[in-house]
Amino acid sequence: MKKVFLLLLAMTLMLTLLLPAPIFKAEASSVYESEVPLHTYRGHGGDREEVQQNFEALVKAAQSGEDLQKFCAEGLEAAAFSDYFDQLAKLEDFSFERVRFSLFYEVKDKPVFEKLRTVATIFYNSKKDGKTLRHTDELALAKQGKETGDWKLWKVVFHSAGIPVDEVALKQLNPPQKGEQIAVIDTNIGEIKLRLFPDSAPNTVENFIGLAKKGYYDDLPFNRVYDDFMIQTGALDGSGKEDESLHGGFFDDEIAPDLFHFRGAVAMGNVGPNTNGNQFFLVQKPEAGEDDLILCSLPENVKKKYEELGGLPHLDFRYTIFGQVFEGLDLIDKIAKQEADDDGMPLKDPIKMKTIRIEEFEG
Repeated sequence: MKKVFLLLLAMTLMLTLLLPAPIFKAEASSVYESEVPLHTYRGHGGDREEVQQNFEALVKAAQSGEDLQKFCAEGLEAAAFSDYFDQLAKLEDFSFERVRFSLFYEVKDKPVFEKLRTVATIFYNSKKDGKTLRHTDELALAKQGKETGDWKLWKVVFHSAGIPVDEVALKQLNPPQKGEQIAVIDTNIGEIKLRLFPDSAPNTVENFIGLAKKGYYDDLPFNRVYDDFMIQTGALDGSGKEDESLHGGFFDDEIAPDLFHFRGAVAMGNVGPNTNGNQFFLVQKPEAGEDDLILCSLPENVKKKYEELGGLPHLDFRYTIFGQVFEGLDLIDKIAKQEADDDGMPLKDPIKMKTIRIEEFEG
């Protein structure tokens, strides 16, 4: 009996060695993750076009119920991406926007047409419940052949559910109405006039008006000036007075979803969330950076206004906007162009605020 058992054990071991090992989905993925880059470089227009065409074909195939195996990298089954493919199939009014490469490299010891790898951010739009959504998916792709369609999916790094980007009312760009309360920053080179938004930032506007009426800002310089960025005033950084406010110390942010850092926007300076005091800055940048606009999921009319007016879209929803310059942008440019040290401090004769007046707009 013992001999029979040993014989069966020996046969089992032999069969185990002879039979091929089972292939797990994770094994193919790990092959791509462990590949050694040979060269890292920027993708060009042709690369973007190829990835775009393949992604658009993938969405179309997913929505028509086709077999999606041809879009998957070698060794990976379409079932590995079933959740992602299901989401693509449900998209309504799909429209491709652009592709951006965050990583693009050649792989060591691979044939010339099968050695490219990329991590690509895919920007596209869809509709849901009548609202426009912008998606930013991040996909790891492998080039596996000579043709346009040879970019294959080997990993979904990030899948966006979509951010609403329908147009919003841009109230901050409307002219002030007769009788509306405005602020006039009287500097030693002229006046800068602002609209205020008490409905969107009531505590902030109350604080600004209260400090102005107390003379807090009288004779203070613009102590941080950066051409092509912004100018700032209030307590000097590091003075220990940054938390002085009408509310007795730092107070909370008031972030409005329909106020943006367009050129001329007036916002509170801070040292982190809910640290508003007395410092404020005025956006001077005359052109919004293209990369910033791409990376920010903004409503289309907001994006167009940034392209038209300039500004700092990457600051949106991080600082409390409470006003908008409607007269005196040329003075902001003059203030920003002062010669300054690396910290933005003007080197000589800084331009100052003589006072800030709160007035009713006369029209």
